[in-house]
Amino acid sequence: MQFNEALARRFRLLSKAASEYDAGDDDQVVIMAAILRVLLADRLIDRVTPLDQLAFTDTCDRLPADAVAGYGYGITRIKIFAGLQSGAIVAPLDGGYRDKQPPLAPFSEWWSKDAAIFPTNRQFRTREFVVYEMANTDGIHVDPDLDADYDALTRDNHGFQINGVTVTGNLASASVRQIVWETQHTLHRALPSLCGPDFPGSTDDLNGDQLFRVAAKQENPT
Repeated sequence: MQFNEALARRFRLLSKAASEYDAGDDDQVVIMAAILRVLLADRLIDRVTPLDQLAFTDTCDRLPADAVAGYGYGITRIKIFAGLQSGAIVAPLDGGYRDKQPPLAPFSEWWSKDAAIFPTNRQFRTREFVVYEMANTDGIHVDPDLDADYDALTRDNHGFQINGVTVTGNLASASVRQIVWETQHTLHRALPSLCGPDFPGSTDDLNGDQLFRVAAKQENPT
């Protein structure tokens, strides 16, 4: 019972932080990462139900087999704002799965094996990497010697421009927000008595905005 209550409380705190982040409080991403670390890396969920037996919601959109690079793939997207004047890297939440259920993946594959975060010109990274680095570096203590790959994630906006205006955003933050959505969706399915039966809220009406991705393919020699 003690661990049930601890899990339910942290789930509520995670959902609250996600709502406040969506409302514009960017600092909440560090709180989300810290709670994810407790649930997943420290395996609080394991105290309630076998974590390795859970099927996690997987919203990763993988690059086509013939692509050499991609923008807006993985678990994030580029949102192009109405009028095509600017854009930002965002968490799509349920944006790709409004009419169907997302696929599922075993926890170990979803967490530590599947490279679901696609930085620009760097090694693809796992969900475990970005959560652990953000929770440790930005949450628990300030590390003057940031891991170079994580530091790059926090500044990565894909170098993408729309009408000469550079896309804004933070790939690390957007990734953590999407991991929260996947975790919420998973726990609603697996533990409705503790986490409630209602799936996390849908993305807002885009109101003319678009979720965007593009794959770069190698040209065939002629």
